[in-house]
Amino acid sequence: MLLRLIFLITIFLHAIKLGHTAENKVWPLKDGYLVDVDSTSIKSIEGNKIGDVLLLHQCNRDKTMWLELIQLLAVQGISSTWLDYRGFGRSVALNRDYSHSSNDRARLVVDIPQVFAQWLDNVGSLHPKVIVGASCGAGQAVALANFGADIQGLVLISPALRDFWSGKEGFSLFLSTTTVPVFSIVAKYVHILADHEHSFWTNVNTDSGTS
Repeated sequence: MLLRLIFLITIFLHAIKLGHTAENKVWPLKDGYLVDVDSTSIKSIEGNKIGDVLLLHQCNRDKTMWLELIQLLAVQGISSTWLDYRGFGRSVALNRDYSHSSNDRARLVVDIPQVFAQWLDNVGSLHPKVIVGASCGAGQAVALANFGADIQGLVLISPALRDFWSGKEGFSLFLSTTTVPVFSIVAKYVHILADHEHSFWTNVNTDSGTS
């Protein structure tokens, strides 16, 4: 799965090999909650930057789920930003918040657009941008795209389509109207992506674990 993600994201951004450094930072939300964020800063050997990726983790993990992928992306010259949501990972320690409740997950629809806006401020508007999301993170990526987010590609891993994130209707609307390239990894019984002409998609055989 990681190799497929690397391949598609690399195509999106026309990656070249660059140097990189990692940085940890804190982004405040409007209600004062502090979100723990890591990013890789790409230093181009040839003086030009190729693009950026924002990674949104699934709701039974935290940002550490992306560590292997981030290292591989950096080798390809792709800069990454990845974070712990409200109530997850290192954001919990920053805020002395140990609830990790369903209410935290429901608040993603409010929190993630704020995170996205700060990400745009940090990476600028001159280079291609891709959002990679898993499960609830993929649902949030779709919601951002439905609101006209300035992105050039989406990678969706088993997107969660609960009503308070994006919902199946929101996903269908997105696929019927967007021209943004979409690469999705979904269970074999999900067919909604097949009708989107700009999509790359693959079925995962949930019985055998192969794809």
